[in-house]
Amino acid sequence: MNKIFQICEIAATVLETAILLEFINKLLGSKLRGIRNILQLLCAFVLINGYMITSAHISVKYSAVLDLFGILLYVVYTLIFMKGSVIYRIITPILSIMTILFINLIVSITASNVLNYAPNDLLESGNILRIFLLFITKFSFFIITRFVLKVVKPKEAFLDKHELTAVSVIFVISVMIVGFSSEVYYSDSRNGTIDKFLIILLVGLVVINIIAFILFGIIARKNREKLKYSMMEMQYELQKKSYDSVRTVYHNLQILQHDLKNNLLCVYNLIENNQNDEAKKYITEFSDTKLSQFHEYIKTGNEIIDTIINVKLNFAREKNIDIVCNINTDFSGFEEDDIVCLFSNAIDNAIEACMKQSKSRIKINIGNKRNYLCITIGNTITSSVLENNAELKTTKKDFEHHGLGTQSMKNITEKYDGMIEFYENENMFITNIMIKSF
Repeated sequence: MNKIFQICEIAATVLETAILLEFINKLLGSKLRGIRNILQLLCAFVLINGYMITSAHISVKYSAVLDLFGILLYVVYTLIFMKGSVIYRIITPILSIMTILFINLIVSITASNVLNYAPNDLLESGNILRIFLLFITKFSFFIITRFVLKVVKPKEAFLDKHELTAVSVIFVISVMIVGFSSEVYYSDSRNGTIDKFLIILLVGLVVINIIAFILFGIIARKNREKLKYSMMEMQYELQKKSYDSVRTVYHNLQILQHDLKNNLLCVYNLIENNQNDEAKKYITEFSDTKLSQFHEYIKTGNEIIDTIINVKLNFAREKNIDIVCNINTDFSGFEEDDIVCLFSNAIDNAIEACMKQSKSRIKINIGNKRNYLCITIGNTITSSVLENNAELKTTKKDFEHHGLGTQSMKNITEKYDGMIEFYENENMFITNIMIKSF
């Protein structure tokens, strides 16, 4: 009989872990897909269950410290494998386990008062009532998670370090209070005063956490609006840079147009005087020098992308930057604005860095690997960028309105389930982007 009770205890623990992991994965979304997502779920399931079952054998009585370490395992899991804002990856497992503790306490207090059981008696293994209550709490938690998944859609939350710390601390302290209150409650033989105190404490914590969550939502919304405004300013600066590039190229085309009239007159006079060999030589020289000023680096058939990329690269060429370009794709499966934004931000950063050097080069490789578009843009550097500025923070005075290009590129890569990395190799600073086509 004892073995059956032990099996039921383990089954309840396994069920709770399965519900919680499934809930976290559906709410936040995993960074991994397919078989890799299944494997990381199984590994987390085995690791966390192993800890929970082992800790249950170590301490027969309820231990808040052991529970807090279990929460830490969930937080580490979400931070490594889940998508979304850091704050959601921190508070989701904390609030989930706090909910479980709330349910456990409410069910225990109710059963203790209705059936006249001491709280610590409810923790004894081999107790049919305990097994019944265990599955009642797990079922209640399952229902709550279904409701949350149906009504809650986490939005991107942008918090600075101070805001993130403050919000996280509130929820961490709350779950610690609930945990240690549970420990005090279950260690008590029978005390109605503690029941009343716990109910008041739980209600107070619920109110505090609701207020904290509302304030967190207000702060996150204001930060989103601020970021949106800053991104609009960044787009304006990007368009301004594009305008400068177009203006430079257009100015050169005007010069070419002016020279073309005079050169055509020269060719006409040579032909009129039957100097055909001289006319051919003149046309060849003109074609090699003047007409090659605007180089068509890319021709995919997409006019917007082709125009922006060609103008940007010709602008760099005008600034005496050596261009090595290999583009072998038609950018199908991607929105034009996203490709333009990715390329423009990366190439503008490369051009800006190269203009500070006497001899500079930009290398560009864009192509497809399986279902991914790979964009690699490298520029020469005189000294390491990452050693002095590992986080690539802007060095411009107006820092609030700069440095958003990198964030914009990261947002686009996340949109396409891709990745972006920055590294250095052979005196080159390299931006490597991989995005998945729809």
